[in-house]
Amino acid sequence: MSFECSAITIYPLKGFAGQSLTKAHVEPYSLLSGDRAYALSSGTNQSQTAPLDQWLKKSHFLQMMNFEALAALSLHFDNQTTHLTLTDKDQLLLSYQFL
Repeated sequence: MSFECSAITIYPLKGFAGQSLTKAHVEPYSLLSGDRAYALSSGTNQSQTAPLDQWLKKSHFLQMMNFEALAALSLHFDNQTTHLTLTDKDQLLLSYQFL
């Protein structure tokens, strides 16, 4: 089965603004590559001490619901290089290469 999608948005950094894609490869029964792959800790003790493979509730991470100023930020994620940039009014705030 195949279908055509007119628009798709991923949220590479969970809780932040999304990034519209011009194209995406989607496999049946698979996650959309790069979608909600990362999150920024809100600094809770549990998020600082939890093993990397432990699932935590979203309350342990920054999110627009609690920090409305995050909505003003622009995010770009390159899924091939795992390079993330965050800008505010064209001023670079964060440039990070995930390993």
